[in-house]
Amino acid sequence: MGSRVTAVDLIPSALANLVENAAAAGLSNRIETVNADLESWAFPADDAGLIIAFSALEHVSSLEAFGAVLKRCRAATIPGGVNVIGIVADREEVSSSGARRAALIELPLSGEQAISVLRRCFTGWEIHVDETIPVAVTERRNGVLHELRSTLIKFVAQAPH
Repeated sequence: MGSRVTAVDLIPSALANLVENAAAAGLSNRIETVNADLESWAFPADDAGLIIAFSALEHVSSLEAFGAVLKRCRAATIPGGVNVIGIVADREEVSSSGARRAALIELPLSGEQAISVLRRCFTGWEIHVDETIPVAVTERRNGVLHELRSTLIKFVAQAPH
């Protein structure tokens, strides 16, 4: 039978791209797409062997919502299942003149806040990866260079059997 994938995204075009790519790979029958906000979507309980959330959780409305989504991920994971989480935190923009501003994002999460909530939420699970990596990307906007700085958080936890 093989694995099934449920992809949840708020952006319809992201889901459409997934459907197109799955069809091209002959995997259409294994993909279910859900156009929903992670804050309000009800995860099926004890249904997931693997949950992957990359650059999604920092788009919730509050630190409380962040913790609530993580708790729902935990509850949706079968015994021995794995949660793979990637979060971009500590976002800021620095112009070539040195002017700084926080990047525009729904939840201006610090790396310390994210790691603290992740560790607390997944207490009792085996933590395979718990890393923070500073990253920077330079881009030109209207002729001005801007450096986008952030911290990439990589976190992988496995539920007890």
